[in-house]
Amino acid sequence: MRSRGRLTWWAAFAVFGVIGTTWALSIAPMGAPDEIAHSRRAVAVARGQFTTEVRWLETPALRAPQTRVEIPFGYAQGFAIGNELTNCWVNDLSTPVSCAPRPASTPGPPKENVTYVGSYQPLYYLVAGLPSRWLPPSTGWYAMRIVSALIAAALLASAAVSVGELARGPWSIVGAAAALTPSVLFLSGAINPNGVEIAASLAVWTTLLAILAGRGAPPGRGLLRLGVAAVVLASTRPTSPLLLVIIVAVVLASSATRERGAELWASPGFRALVAVVGVALVANLAFVVANESLGNVIHTNVAERPTSELVRLGFELTPGWLDEALGSLSWIGYGAVQLPVWARWLWWSVVGAVVLLGLVRGSNRQRAVVALLAAACVAGPVAATVLEPEVQWQGRYALPLLVGVPLLAGLGADRREPGWRWAGRERLVASGLLVVVAGCQVVAHQQLMVRNLLGLPNRLLRGILHAPWHGPLPLLALLAMAAVGSAGFLALALAGIWRPAPSPGHEPVGVTDRADSSGRT
Repeated sequence: MRSRGRLTWWAAFAVFGVIGTTWALSIAPMGAPDEIAHSRRAVAVARGQFTTEVRWLETPALRAPQTRVEIPFGYAQGFAIGNELTNCWVNDLSTPVSCAPRPASTPGPPKENVTYVGSYQPLYYLVAGLPSRWLPPSTGWYAMRIVSALIAAALLASAAVSVGELARGPWSIVGAAAALTPSVLFLSGAINPNGVEIAASLAVWTTLLAILAGRGAPPGRGLLRLGVAAVVLASTRPTSPLLLVIIVAVVLASSATRERGAELWASPGFRALVAVVGVALVANLAFVVANESLGNVIHTNVAERPTSELVRLGFELTPGWLDEALGSLSWIGYGAVQLPVWARWLWWSVVGAVVLLGLVRGSNRQRAVVALLAAACVAGPVAATVLEPEVQWQGRYALPLLVGVPLLAGLGADRREPGWRWAGRERLVASGLLVVVAGCQVVAHQQLMVRNLLGLPNRLLRGILHAPWHGPLPLLALLAMAAVGSAGFLALALAGIWRPAPSPGHEPVGVTDRADSSGRT
């Protein structure tokens, strides 16, 4: 079992590493959300500049926090929001990114500049910014993205191992696959802690569920995966400590039993894990409070509105936020790039099928948790809009929680009597849905490349082979990498679905045992 888990981890790491690297090399320089600010923070922290002092820039349109940093001139061009590398195309989807100058080939002398994420926790930036110490912007920006992509790949590989331990049917695997939306993969290849945050959250969801579903002392490898993911999650963004607490609470509400809790607490390894994660959580909370990180964000000057109007506005924007969480492939407000409508409908159909099946088959407890989590993911952004209308909400902010909806629903959908006579047909249907997911991943990458090379609207692959491209790899190489990554993703998922079913004596508690109407096993 250990050797299979190790093999799965390395295979998944290779697959997600290829996918993340493909996105990292395909996004135009500074073309990911807030990448200008995050890259400057990373370059500064990698050089030992841990300052978090904030001064506010006041303009008629917005109020922005600014932290002064001194970084090489090549990494400090332009303003904190605008940049020479993006100004010609950010507000015009029809303009190819080839209009922009190429990144500097030399770092240049130190120059003072500003970033508006200076009060964020420094751990992610310390690691992601290391390549900038030795590489010029022309290669350093891509190298920083690849570092971020590999961190996310390691966390997603841990999630893949945990899903394999947890799944007792095809729907858990389909739910986990549907949770990895194109937005998640796009962000994994950007200089932005949000991508690592989402990957870490998925690893926490899956690994904690797998540990709760087991018997006896938790395995050391599982505790290590959970500990690393939880510490990374707590350390990425100002809201991450709260997200970690919510995820743990939801998992406990979904799967914990008193007997399993006592069994786990009797394990010294589990108690050590709780202590380490607790220290990391308290340390990050203290950092966020001390530096007022939650309040140090860009505030747009908006007219005052009554609460009822803000509530209505929030619900009107909800479909757009959900589409952003699914397939936003750009910086919101700077020429938004999204999946084609038909691809979005296909992906939502997969998610909807898993959630519906989970609500039908799951125990009362599972149904309640899935329904409440989905409702919270809708109500949370609406509440944020009412409480702070001057802070623009984006769909990607909710992804650490949203990924739990199809995952938990998939677990509920797999809850059925042993010997279910439709099991073989269900595997075929689930396999077809995985083909849809993998195909939409390829479509998402091609949509970004069409935007980069030709501008939108244009048909997928139409004319891009003859368009100018200034990226670090040839276009055909990127398209091949995207296809290989999605094929590997599909192969991993199908291997999980079609593996031999475990013998009844090795079933984990709480997954295949039939629950009564109250949800107790």
